[in-house]
Amino acid sequence: MVRLKHRWILFETLFENTSHQDTSIDPLTSHDIYITVKESIQLNFGDYGRGCTYSLNVKYYSPHTNIGLLRVSRDYYRMVWCALTFITQINSRSCTIRVLHVGGKSTFKLFGWLVFNLILIFKINSKVQLNNVKN
Repeated sequence: MVRLKHRWILFETLFENTSHQDTSIDPLTSHDIYITVKESIQLNFGDYGRGCTYSLNVKYYSPHTNIGLLRVSRDYYRMVWCALTFITQINSRSCTIRVLHVGGKSTFKLFGWLVFNLILIFKINSKVQLNNVKN
């Protein structure tokens, strides 16, 4: 039996000239991230790159904190990392993507980042609720 080994890429999208409270812009979804990464791989590495990254999967993305988690085959994680850094816009919104961590274990090493992400979501929600009460 063959064991498939993966790498987990934790990333953050940094948008230019936007704030978390801007509701006029549609929030990104994990599908938007997936399509953009696949297009970037196709543009930079051609059909070979697109074929090599068949196991690419966006496991988690939070539009509130702009932090996401990708799973890719261990042999081609550098290709995906490179494609992430070349992305300049998603859904016609200017952005840059910063890779925070690359790891081999899915939840143990990245659990701290996900807890941090949840804490940020609660802080953002509490600020929004406080602003609504004051108004």
